Amino acid sequence: MNAYYYEKLVIKNSMYSSKILSDELNKGEDYLDLKGVIQINIDDFHVYKGKKIIYEFMMREETTQEVENEYYKSYHIDLKNVKRNMSIEDIIELTGLTQEELEKLK
Repeated sequence: MNAYYYEKLVIKNSMYSSKILSDELNKGEDYLDLKGVIQINIDDFHVYKGKKIIYEFMMREETTQEVENEYYKSYHIDLKNVKRNMSIEDIIELTGLTQEELEKLK
């Protein structure tokens, strides 16, 4: 989990994913065998505009929005927006925790 934002955090996270993707194939293996990488970041801060809970990123052409490839996607879950947009009942249903257990986590 990313507890706080600092300059270059997103670049650092992207570098981790790039390393995983580059290590996926051994020398001589076919690129068609790539499975790809899905990076999920859980952020306890706001970085992106809007009040979304989940932000999805992938490489797209700026004007036409054509996707360059499907081998790398990055998701950011904004916990601040989760807390703001979800009721206690929603959280209980999602996590399976009781209300008493949630109170202990505060």
